[in-house]
Amino acid sequence: MDTFIGDYFGNDFAGVIDYSTFVSTYDDAGSNPHHYQQQVVARVSPPKR
Repeated sequence: MDTFIGDYFGNDFAGVIDYSTFVSTYDDAGSNPHHYQQQVVARVSPPKR
């Protein structure tokens, strides 16, 4: 089966914090066994010095 998820990507900054969004069908340890599309939001901070 061929599936096109689309171009659902986003990236924004608030100061030094990066907010990223993307779509995934990944099955992490059985949490998504049917590989449904999921919107993922990540907040990434720079490492402390």
